[in-house]
Amino acid sequence: MPAVYGKFVDWTGGCFSVEVLHCPTIAIAEDRRCDLLSSVHGLCTQKIRVTKRKVFRSLGGSLSQILAIIPYVAGFCSSLHRVGNDGDGEEYVNIKCVEHDLVWIAWILTTIPRRPLRIPSFWLSESSWTIVFDASLTAFGAVLFNDLVPIIFMVASVEEVDLEPVMRGMPKPWIPGSQHQAFVEFACVNLAARVFLQEVSSQNAPRRLGIQGDSSAALYDVVKLRGKGPGMSLVGRELCLTAAQHMVLWEEVSHIPGSANWLADALSRPELLQRHAAALEHLASEGAHQVVVAARSSSFWRTRSLPDSGILPVV
Repeated sequence: MPAVYGKFVDWTGGCFSVEVLHCPTIAIAEDRRCDLLSSVHGLCTQKIRVTKRKVFRSLGGSLSQILAIIPYVAGFCSSLHRVGNDGDGEEYVNIKCVEHDLVWIAWILTTIPRRPLRIPSFWLSESSWTIVFDASLTAFGAVLFNDLVPIIFMVASVEEVDLEPVMRGMPKPWIPGSQHQAFVEFACVNLAARVFLQEVSSQNAPRRLGIQGDSSAALYDVVKLRGKGPGMSLVGRELCLTAAQHMVLWEEVSHIPGSANWLADALSRPELLQRHAAALEHLASEGAHQVVVAARSSSFWRTRSLPDSGILPVV
């Protein structure tokens, strides 16, 4: 195979870009992206509102093949896989079951068609960014580190709007139990990523971001960018959107023992006054500042609505 040189190199279905030396990126080959957008657009605009399951199955398989290049669509593929694989391929299904997610997939492929390229850290001159998180059933706690130095941190109460995706249909007042711990941990990562990336967006914003916590279940969902069940799936879609908007790649998602995660744990337990105060004092001594997290409303869950007033990108 002949060598290819230049700022843009097409190879094995991807387009590699080195316009910015410290942050090379990869995109889907243009012909493949157009084929996927054409398939999505065709489904969403066809006059007959039903189609065979095998069509969804085929499209879901095609989208799964590009996750290594554009992982941001992962959270929006679950409905395609569920509908496509739940029954005989010749059965007809209403497109409405997947239309919402298809519009988001088209929006991502059109608006954010590339991502940072994962390369060995010793090749990079840029700094290392890591979110360390923890959550209790009453509060979220997280710290953003830059080269192991805490920069900003957040403490946020778990509000009703945070619990609504997993408690919808249950009588109020909502009282979370131990069975909701995995959900609040995953929701904590989503909130921390959204708040921190917005806070540093005007600075030298990270393109590769490490995630550390003591919840294996939440970290697994972070890697997959999706979760099981309606509540976890919604958080997965939100995390996909946050990552896509800031063109961030989750890197070095790693588990740490609970004893080593004392800082985020203390932040997430304000009722333990001495531990919480000690954590705040330590962060202040390191020069970190607290981000005030605004109260969330129902509009916090952005992916429940359609992007750009529901306009479907045209190929």
